Amino acid sequence: MDKPGSSPRMASAEIHEAAPALGWYTDQILFGQNWVDPALSPRDRSLLTCSTLISRSYFAQLVNHSKRAIANGMTPAELIELATHLTFYAGWPCGMSAVATLRDVFASQGIAWAEVAEQTVDDLPICFTSGGLVPDLAAQLAGAETLADYTGRVILNDLWQRWTLKPRDRSLATIAALVAGGDTGQLPFHVQRGLDNGLTAAELTAALTHLAFYAGWPKAMAALPVVQAACAGR
Repeated sequence: MDKPGSSPRMASAEIHEAAPALGWYTDQILFGQNWVDPALSPRDRSLLTCSTLISRSYFAQLVNHSKRAIANGMTPAELIELATHLTFYAGWPCGMSAVATLRDVFASQGIAWAEVAEQTVDDLPICFTSGGLVPDLAAQLAGAETLADYTGRVILNDLWQRWTLKPRDRSLATIAALVAGGDTGQLPFHVQRGLDNGLTAAELTAALTHLAFYAGWPKAMAALPVVQAACAGR
């Protein structure tokens, strides 16, 4: 075990004073070991973290982690698109509150809101294209025509086609939201989609390890066999 002080302090002085063990775990384990593990890039870890914080409505923590995400290579436009994407997977209140938080963060960083909007304006939907569902989803949504319509027409054939976030990023964000919400029933489909979008089985396992710190160990442990089975089925 590393000696105290061998990694830079990341937890606040208040945390170290009130809960010194938590301060030590934050400095030495979460940031001193997990965040520097090369199994995932810093940008991937920021995307996973911000996705979890948005999905669980942890907006106070989103402030510093969105700044960290920008330092790790995410653009402000990508963060807004991340909130837009997760609105469908975590619910409208989460997405709307996340955008309000991000707007305040950008203002504090001197990032003009108009510049962020300008980068995404051409990516707004012009029209919705109708499209069929993949067979697994079609069977799952049989008898729920309106839900199936929104799923195929709006989510799969519009949201997922927007280019502000790459498909691989959307898969990571969606998997993070599902793990954070304990929605393991949706994981097999999205793991398969993630593999199609360029994720590897090793990266998915590393993502679950990272998510254990932010969504909680029980949710990561519950998701692990589901993810492993989906990867093995390729």
